Amino acid sequence: FRSGNAWYSVDLFATAAPAEDSGWFRLRVLKSLTANEGKPEGWRRIDRFRLAAWRNGDSDTEFFLSEPRILKSSSPIMLLRGESVAHNAPEASRVAFEQTGRIELLYNQLGISPKVVSDLDITNDLLQNIRLIVLPNNPTMPENALSQLRRFADREGKIIAFRDIPESIAQTLHVRRGHVCVAQYPGQFYEVRKSNATVPGLPESCLHTSWAELRQSTPLTTAQTIAVWYDREGKPLGVPAVILSEKGAYLNHVLTYEQPAAKRALLLALTAYILPEQLSASMSWRLQQPAERFQGRMSDTEASEWTRRANKLPGTSGKLKQAIQERKSAQEAFNRGELWKAHALLEKADADLLEAWGRVQETIYPEWRAFWCHNPSGAGGMGWEETIRRLAENGFNAVLANMAWAGATEYPRRILPASSGNTRNTDQLAECLAACKKYKIALHVWKICWNMGTKTSKSFRDQMARENRLQVRRDGKILDSWLCPSHPANRQLEVDSVSEIASQYDVTGIHLDYIRYESSNTCFCDGCRRRFEQYLGKPVPNWPATVDPDGQWRTQWLEFRRNTITETVREMRNTIRSLNPKLALSAAVFPDWKKDRDQAGQDWKIWCDKGYLDFVCPMTYVSFTPLYHSAVAMQKQWAGKIPCYPGIGLSVWVNPEDTIRLNQQIQVTRNLKMGGFTVFDLKESVARDILP
Repeated sequence: FRSGNAWYSVDLFATAAPAEDSGWFRLRVLKSLTANEGKPEGWRRIDRFRLAAWRNGDSDTEFFLSEPRILKSSSPIMLLRGESVAHNAPEASRVAFEQTGRIELLYNQLGISPKVVSDLDITNDLLQNIRLIVLPNNPTMPENALSQLRRFADREGKIIAFRDIPESIAQTLHVRRGHVCVAQYPGQFYEVRKSNATVPGLPESCLHTSWAELRQSTPLTTAQTIAVWYDREGKPLGVPAVILSEKGAYLNHVLTYEQPAAKRALLLALTAYILPEQLSASMSWRLQQPAERFQGRMSDTEASEWTRRANKLPGTSGKLKQAIQERKSAQEAFNRGELWKAHALLEKADADLLEAWGRVQETIYPEWRAFWCHNPSGAGGMGWEETIRRLAENGFNAVLANMAWAGATEYPRRILPASSGNTRNTDQLAECLAACKKYKIALHVWKICWNMGTKTSKSFRDQMARENRLQVRRDGKILDSWLCPSHPANRQLEVDSVSEIASQYDVTGIHLDYIRYESSNTCFCDGCRRRFEQYLGKPVPNWPATVDPDGQWRTQWLEFRRNTITETVREMRNTIRSLNPKLALSAAVFPDWKKDRDQAGQDWKIWCDKGYLDFVCPMTYVSFTPLYHSAVAMQKQWAGKIPCYPGIGLSVWVNPEDTIRLNQQIQVTRNLKMGGFTVFDLKESVARDILP
């Protein structure tokens, strides 16, 4: 959507409903889920929109758009999106935007549709009939927005704010805004527990394990603390978490998505304390929704089919009947005016319904069932013993554990420096391997190539810079975290690091990631020019224009980049085969081989054709399941005789706790006979709540 000289962009299918019997998909484009291209000037300045259809396969096709319309909310709740943050501090805009989308989706699950307004747009007329403004994470705001908010509060308007807010808003909420507090030990800021019964419906506890820092703030004057922080061991920290005042409420952390039922309860409790009628409206809406369709996540046909199958399975039919009875009891509680009891019964019914649906999913055995685990010490703070146990108990048989980058490892090393994050100097790989052997889980060491990440020592980075071993962009910018793939010493470093794993640890395999260039815009270092000239056998004048898209040597340049990466994979394969012929070599790759072989130099179909890989995991992180199906079908063809276990992007979806979508995409891999699937990423909330 064009606003001024910039655009708001969005994945059209991010919130698509299931296909109707007519074949149409109904789409809701939520403002809170848009990203910025440039610096848009607010939604009131939009004058046109564009649609970009991305080619997905070798066939003639067409698509139709019907009945576009603008949906206007009549809610007294406004969700203020911090778009000014993207103008003033682009690095902070991701969190601001994510939090707006997350809170709107939680509200939508409660049947509440707040008005989403940019802080660039806020005017007095937009505030008419608004009684509550929610600030998801708004560290800065234009002066006009601040003055409008102050006048709003003076007119008895209320505010609910999360984490970062301007000083004047903190004063309005009677909050002393403290410093940003970074966790001093893992699991320090783990859980928020209720400490005051002032607010009905406030959950007893909520986990907030995914962030390491918060804004340490305290109540002023008549404000009071109604929830406090505890650590993982259950120790109270004496740090306020939720502060309530006559002007509204403040939570000094962003609203994470783990334990969505608890987060819904927290958001609804604070909202209903300010606007009591919202509780009744929410319960009424939820009770009217056909439960077996999961708030429109399934068509009537799909809902009828799964409930029919559930009623034929003894254990599952009982769970389904239990959910139906709980919804009936919720209706009765609602009729008696026991609204919070109705809410609790509806949450229990939804959980039981989801379990019943999960039980009727068809399965295949044997198949590859794996998670990528980004945390080198296991899922969150669980440690490897509990992480692997949970995988095994829930039917998974492999883990891709992140143990090595291009400049740091999580195990005693000879080739690469130790990770700065491994403060205990432990051998995380050995701990993970021991747990995997105990529970019979295959361990594939997730090795990130070329990218040094954030845990590489300054001395190693400085050494790479001195030796001119870093990637350089077309404009001459040096990337201080990326090693140049064509540099002989860098290639040897990658080969040596995987051979060290192969010779020192009895793992099942080594899994390569980032085995590519940083982008189509790299690498243009002096060494790449010399090595490209050697590849051509002649000098290359007019560098680098001659390898630009319309340059004389463009085709050969793309071939040179592809060959550089492919040769490194081949060398790795030969090296580990000589050390351990049974050791599997695999790779996480971009999903569109035809495009990405040129964009990133990742020619993974060739790796499969030549047998350099034992299996491949295309990172197919699209949320729209029909698109996932078509992409995976093509990947199966490209992989040929090599097993292809496509990635599922749970952690990068709008809702990273979306068990329904996860199950649906798993079923896609089974319908296509892929032989398995790989899920990203094994966070603590996933291990605890999603796996079961």
